[in-house]
Amino acid sequence: MKILFASSSFNGGGITSYAHEVISSFALVHEVCVMLGNDDKLPITTPGVKVYYYSMAVLTDSNLRAILKAINEDIRPDIIINSHAGAISLLAPYFNDNIKLVTVSHSLKYFEAELAGMNHKHVDKVIALSHYGKAYLQRRFGIGDEKIDVIYNFVRKHPDADRYLAGKRGNERLKIVFPGGCAPSKTPELALKVVRQLIKTDLQFDFYWLGGNMVHLSRYFKFLGLDKINELIDDDPRIHITGKIPREDAEEMISTANVFFFPSRREGCPMSLIEAMRVGAVCVVSDFNNANKEIIRDGIDGCVVNHRDVKACVDRFVDIIKNHEDYDKFYDASRERYNSLLSVETWQDKMNSAVIDAPMGHCKRKAAPGKLALHLAVLRYKLAAMVCRAWVTIEEDISTLLRFYRLK
Repeated sequence: MKILFASSSFNGGGITSYAHEVISSFALVHEVCVMLGNDDKLPITTPGVKVYYYSMAVLTDSNLRAILKAINEDIRPDIIINSHAGAISLLAPYFNDNIKLVTVSHSLKYFEAELAGMNHKHVDKVIALSHYGKAYLQRRFGIGDEKIDVIYNFVRKHPDADRYLAGKRGNERLKIVFPGGCAPSKTPELALKVVRQLIKTDLQFDFYWLGGNMVHLSRYFKFLGLDKINELIDDDPRIHITGKIPREDAEEMISTANVFFFPSRREGCPMSLIEAMRVGAVCVVSDFNNANKEIIRDGIDGCVVNHRDVKACVDRFVDIIKNHEDYDKFYDASRERYNSLLSVETWQDKMNSAVIDAPMGHCKRKAAPGKLALHLAVLRYKLAAMVCRAWVTIEEDISTLLRFYRLK
């Protein structure tokens, strides 16, 4: 089976991590090739995988036709897996009829989901990363239940998981890791509120704030007097704000966390949460309706906190620190949850069913588009992108900035 994996350029983050895992897994059994803008920062090193470099974000007539020709006439894959490749979503009506097209929705909503649902009548299968994501796609596009499969992300087992877990259990000073930086989608304002309350106590812990420390949009609203997250937290030796660090260092920090705090408001299916669970951790997520709440079952293999109730959230952290032995069960429970739900073996079984074994499900595709048809398709695409970006800006970016300002 010849599989073409199409994606945006590899610049880090969950989509890039997902791509590397998918490519290496399918390449064990199938002929895999990749089409993307560039992978200079995180190159594809899987043996035998051929890479075709076409920008998925350049929507000129010449680039789109070059991509279409390369796929239909040169590569001629049996299956295309579209992982956030805008040009592939736009060209879905024009691929050869014998090509099975699978799209992946990397977020609960907004443009990642828009790309997965775009031209869905010409798509054979849509993969949602949570049941909440599936429900959104059905509401937004009216896609039939049989065309959408829910397949959680995965990460491979950590070779030193036992050693990491043993080390955690011996910690007298708990290590708490929040990996969201200042990204509005990760609900950093809740993390800030928790930190500011925790440093008022004399409890012994280390809180690591991973990721960018520049308050989002602050450079455009300088009159608010906001800049870096450090300026909103009193100096305290228990708080460690790392700024952006290499992926390997972040993974090490996540793997050694006693408590993994991830209260994000819209997740496809977070790789970092799975990385924490695979070595065992007390995972604390918020009650937003997304994959986090599906994966972590409150009181069974982690904690789900009310994102509106800061006091209850802080009280939970205080209890974990003071009564760590009561939470020891979560180390094994979260690791078992990973093994049963989020392992590569589980993922491969479900992907084979959705991608390889599922029958064709698209309506008849068209011949190559005329100039006007392609121009109109590009305009619709750009309009959808503008609308989604506007909603993100209003719902997340600006609202989070204002929440930070109120805490200043």
